[in-house]
Amino acid sequence: MRMTKKTADLRQVFRLSLLVFSAALSAGCSKPANETHFLADDFFVTVVARGNELKATKAVGVKPIATRSECEAALTNAVCETTAATSQISNNYASVKCSSGGAQYVPALMAIYDETPEFMRPSLCSLDRIFISDGIASTAFASSVTDSMGRRIGGYVGMRRGTFLQQPSAHALVSWKEQLAFGGSTDFLANDPKLVQLSYNLKLTNLKQDGLFYVLMHELGHLIDFNNAVNSTSGAVTEWSRLSWDGGTDVPLHQASFFKRDDFCFYNCQNYLNVSDAKEIYTSLQKSAFITTYSSMNPWEDFAEFWAWHLMIEFKNPDFEITVPGEVTLKMNEGFAANPQIKNKLEFIGQLWNSTDLKVDNRQP
Repeated sequence: MRMTKKTADLRQVFRLSLLVFSAALSAGCSKPANETHFLADDFFVTVVARGNELKATKAVGVKPIATRSECEAALTNAVCETTAATSQISNNYASVKCSSGGAQYVPALMAIYDETPEFMRPSLCSLDRIFISDGIASTAFASSVTDSMGRRIGGYVGMRRGTFLQQPSAHALVSWKEQLAFGGSTDFLANDPKLVQLSYNLKLTNLKQDGLFYVLMHELGHLIDFNNAVNSTSGAVTEWSRLSWDGGTDVPLHQASFFKRDDFCFYNCQNYLNVSDAKEIYTSLQKSAFITTYSSMNPWEDFAEFWAWHLMIEFKNPDFEITVPGEVTLKMNEGFAANPQIKNKLEFIGQLWNSTDLKVDNRQP
């Protein structure tokens, strides 16, 4: 879920670029290089040459993971505790060395499985890898994997280790991230009670905290996007991007945007928003086409946020409020219901959810 600063290097961060990494040598023969199409630091597409994939992704049309025990076995195999940074993982994800401590994360993953709607579970259970690392600076990231023929054969996510070990509430996690734009502490989960607070209050039964569920649903949303070509990776206009974005770019339509949207940043801020503007910002957000400030970053984050929110609205009865201390508390659920732009986008997600052609298993072409 990471976004770099939304200032001078915005267009550089979001343009489609291609990095070709050096080939590894094996038995005296060189293997074709992996390629990574970077859409942003937190979501990208890794292209691997045939024969260079993880074993789990070699077969197209593999048997679905149909039971809880099968999913638990798959997730146990997928978890990779490491110290690698996001860039190191994306360079050659199949070669990242994993420690022996991965088993401790499986119970939390299975609790998320139990919370996940049945139809969505294959997206979680078919992940090639779940990297858990102190080297991941953001809360999480996601990547689809394609073979050299362009067929999607897998997907993986990376998550900040503290997100697992501390299992923060969505309130603590998202408030901390939101406060970064206002000069909040960069220390993980160090919330300032004087800055904006976001309360989600998801109704969960298998998890003590709802932050982990929200993060993973967002990341799986990225993979749903990739697997179903909801957004273009080449800048082409799609049905989704047409709803809020100017010509398939990362620039929102005028009527879709909100006050100070262009000044928002996450994680690597160099300039900060004024706290005195917070009331106007969030009142304006409630009337915009974006369900959170983070969904306004680009079309990919827009979809991932709306996908996660569709799941939460349909199955978890969230009570989403944004509080500007001493100023106002906005009941965002009420705003969603009264906002035709939000309603149209949630209906888009609902139609996709109900589509018989939706590709949920990450191993399917």
